[in-house]
Amino acid sequence: MKLKGRFFSVFSAVIIVSAFLSALFLLNVFSEWQNKFVDNLYSQKKPLNNIIIIAIDDKSIQGIGRWPWNRSVWARIVDNIENASIIAFDVGFFEPSDSDDALARSFYGKNIILASKYITFETKNNSLIGKDIMLPVFNTSYAYINVLADKDGVVRSSYLGINNQPSFAEMIFQKYFNKKYDDRKGKVLINFVGRPGSFETIPAIDILNQKRDFNGKIVLIGATASDLHDSYFVPTSKGEEMSGVEIHANILRTIITKDYLDEINPTLTLMIILLVSILTSLFVINFRPLLAAFFSLLLIVLYIFVSILVFSGGVIMNLVYPVLSIIFSHAAVSGVLYITEERKKKEVLEVFGKYVSKNVVDEIFRGDEVIDLKGVEKDITVLFADIRGFTTISEKLNAHDVVRLLNKYLGKLTDIVFKHEGTLDKYMGDALMAIFNAPKDIKNHELKACMAALEMQKEIEIMNKSAGNKVFIGIGINSGKAVVGNIGSDVRKEYTAIGDNVNLASRIEGLTRQYNVSIIISESVYEKVKDFVIARDLDLVKVKGKTRTVRIYELRSSEYDKRWDQAISYYRQGRFSEAKRLFDMIKDETSKVFSERCATLIREKPKNWDGVYEFKTK
Repeated sequence: MKLKGRFFSVFSAVIIVSAFLSALFLLNVFSEWQNKFVDNLYSQKKPLNNIIIIAIDDKSIQGIGRWPWNRSVWARIVDNIENASIIAFDVGFFEPSDSDDALARSFYGKNIILASKYITFETKNNSLIGKDIMLPVFNTSYAYINVLADKDGVVRSSYLGINNQPSFAEMIFQKYFNKKYDDRKGKVLINFVGRPGSFETIPAIDILNQKRDFNGKIVLIGATASDLHDSYFVPTSKGEEMSGVEIHANILRTIITKDYLDEINPTLTLMIILLVSILTSLFVINFRPLLAAFFSLLLIVLYIFVSILVFSGGVIMNLVYPVLSIIFSHAAVSGVLYITEERKKKEVLEVFGKYVSKNVVDEIFRGDEVIDLKGVEKDITVLFADIRGFTTISEKLNAHDVVRLLNKYLGKLTDIVFKHEGTLDKYMGDALMAIFNAPKDIKNHELKACMAALEMQKEIEIMNKSAGNKVFIGIGINSGKAVVGNIGSDVRKEYTAIGDNVNLASRIEGLTRQYNVSIIISESVYEKVKDFVIARDLDLVKVKGKTRTVRIYELRSSEYDKRWDQAISYYRQGRFSEAKRLFDMIKDETSKVFSERCATLIREKPKNWDGVYEFKTK
């Protein structure tokens, strides 16, 4: 894809993500997520010392008696509150009482605010309507005492001055400062000072029993006892509900100190959504995937840090949509680039796929400079696998079916090679060659080749059982230095491995016929895998065309008769009769080979026996 087309695709992804999240923001879809985030930003602050709560708590109910109390009790409590600037009741006096006169006398000369109004809210034409569902009992200041919870049951804000009716905190403010509160905000976000119990609280029974001088402070009276059900969850709850009267205290502190919380302008939030989307797309375009993911994550962390920082100054930034913008933009742009790169990879495959493996194409495409197609010497493990038995099958099938069946077997074996991170080198009729640790470096390549061989053996057994065939496999594995590269002519090249160690792997595969086993590995492989696989010491051999002695092992999927170890030991010591006796007792196909060999050696009585068997044919 051309650069212009790529830019257009990325730009389109950014615009789509930004527009989608902006729409969600304007529709307020994830408001609860945003609220939960802001809830965690509140920190402990100092409450106002001039706000005191007199609590209708469990201690007071136990000492005074069950709720509600006689108003004569309230009269005594009010009488004992001395020099308070305001006494505000978050308590409803719903109906007339015989003790109303006593209570009225206690109010004389004091600045009293009664919670004789309660506003219920109904939605009508998107406005809030108040209903008086209580009775104003005394000719004194009154205000509604609503505590408004969000959909999730958490109290975070309060309305002020609804339908010209002052709220509880607003009325206290007006009485305390002798001026009207500027309620242009309409709704105030409560800046809570801390967890429930942060304000100074005195049990009502303590005031009932003893006068106290409040020295011009504001006194709020309300219920804190759990049985009175006047408590709510707030952002600072930490699992503990806050009493309604303390919520009013927090509202009052917020408007007295002007310690307001203000959400940033929605337009600014939309601009931030677009900005972080653009930044994220630049990360994805210019850096490798892991580094781009790191920078995107760093941007999220930085944005959260800034949000926390500005919150301490009373500004609430929207966290949800910018963070989602980063995540979605990263995913969307990565997806666009992936599709773009896949198209490019397809072009590369069309050019190179006919003569190099897909792994090589991937390396070329990624631009990792770990492959020298001109040739490099490196440690590899080579696996040769030969499928046997098709001659017999071909006599019963037509040519088309023989090829189809062979392709099926080779396909399964190839899948296993890829599964264990090997590279298919080539097919050779009914055989294949695979290499491990080239072109891509892999850990434990000897073990992965062995695991692939064992799985091939098992897969052949499964396919035979399913199809009713008698197909066998012989596998030879060797590891060591070899030259790997793009080898061939200008007409056709293939990525392959050459060298003595490759040839030895082929010779070892041929030995599986001689020993009637499925898998043989060389000593160089065995030393790397011996702690992880089952293998029995098979022989010391010189293969045709080689002068060096090679120790070979049978790789097995199950344990073997341990008498084998003693038998092979006798054999190498030249104690052929003793070895033959044990081989005859073991009675497997390989022991028969050694039994016959021992019989020959007993007759020939070789001189200078070194335990090495030399093969004259491949």
